[in-house]
Parts: sequence; C-alpha cells; structure tokens
Amino acid sequence: LSANHTDLEVIPQPKVRGLTCVKECFAVLDKVYNHDKSEPFRQEIKSKDVPDYYKIIKRGMCFDVIAHKLRNSIYHKLEEFTDDMKLVFTNCYQYHQKGTETYQAGIETEEFFKLKMREMFPEFPLEEKVNDPTSCQ
Repeated sequence: LSANHTDLEVIPQPKVRGLTCVKECFAVLDKVYNHDKSEPFRQEIKSKDVPDYYKIIKRGMCFDVIAHKLRNSIYHKLEEFTDDMKLVFTNCYQYHQKGTETYQAGIETEEFFKLKMREMFPEFPLEEKVNDPTSCQ
C-alpha cells in the first residue's frame, strides 16, 4: 500500500440535520402548551369528533404535531416552527366564531406565544417572513 493520501477513502462529514435551536423551540412550545388557555390546541382535531372541520380547514396543526416535528428534526429553519405555531391560531380564527371561548383562547395563547418568542429569540421578526436559514443564533 502506498502512503499517498489519494489512495485513502474520504468519508464526508455527516450533514447537520434539522434546527440548531431545537431546545429553545421546545422551551417556547412547553410554556405555550402549558398555558391555561392552550388546551384546545394541544391535540389534533379528529374529523369524527368535528365532522366539518376539514371542510373549512385545509391543513390542520396542533402542538402535539409541532412537538413531533421538533423531536424528529423535521424543521430546518426557525421560520418553519413559527409558521406551524401561527397556523394553529389561524385555523382557530378561521373555524371558530369571534367572541367564542375557543376564539378568545386562541387570541390569549397566541399573544403568550409571541411574548415567549420575543423573550427567547429577540432578533426574530414574528410578523414577517424571514428567508435566512441561520435564524437560530
């Protein structure tokens, strides 16, 4: 065998998968999940329980699905996490009538989510889209 380095096999370094700030996102999700008004948003809505839900809502989302996506490195950017969180609230406002208990719970839980995001990620703009894949710092 020659000692020439061109004979050596080069194994590429594994690519970093997923979000670099998963712990921080879990911390935000945990606080929001445990908010006293968040119960309607924790589990997936089943069409057998609410038959017309998926006639109105095209893409359901809940906190349990978001936790699953965090655990399994589905998110690659912070924006993907926040988009799913916002989808929970958008779906709430689209399906429920203004003034109902669930609609109001959505408003309060979303405000709490925004507060926790500002505390954890002060540089992340919640109201606008971000195209920077390195949003987690």
